Amino acid sequence: MRAGVFNLFNRKYSTWDALRSLPEFGTTNQIGRVRLGLQRFTAPGRNFPMDISLYF
Repeated sequence: MRAGVFNLFNRKYSTWDALRSLPEFGTTNQIGRVRLGLQRFTAPGRNFPMDISLYF
C-alpha cells in the first residue's frame, strides 16, 4: 500500500517536458478563446494518489 500528496501548497508550475517543444516565437500566448497561453501547460494542482498492490 502506498499513498502520497503531490503539490501540497497547490502552486502553479510547468515542467520542462511540457514546455520544451513549444516554439520560442509565435502565437503561443494567444492560443485559445480565453487566451490562457502558457498557463494551459501547468501541472495538476494538489492531488492525493493511493495505490494498493497484491503480488502472489
